[in-house]
Amino acid sequence: MHAGGVDPRLLGLVHLRASQINGCSPCVFAGVVAAKKHGETDERLHNVAA
Repeated sequence: MHAGGVDPRLLGLVHLRASQINGCSPCVFAGVVAAKKHGETDERLHNVAA
């Protein structure tokens, strides 16, 4: 997916949502950290579950 040109910010949000659905707290934490590293905003991160 990374080589296919998918925006890293979008991949971060997808990873975060999948982690929330799976109930994996360490994965949610890692997803937030990675998404912020790629420039994701707090507003978008807080709205993933909504």
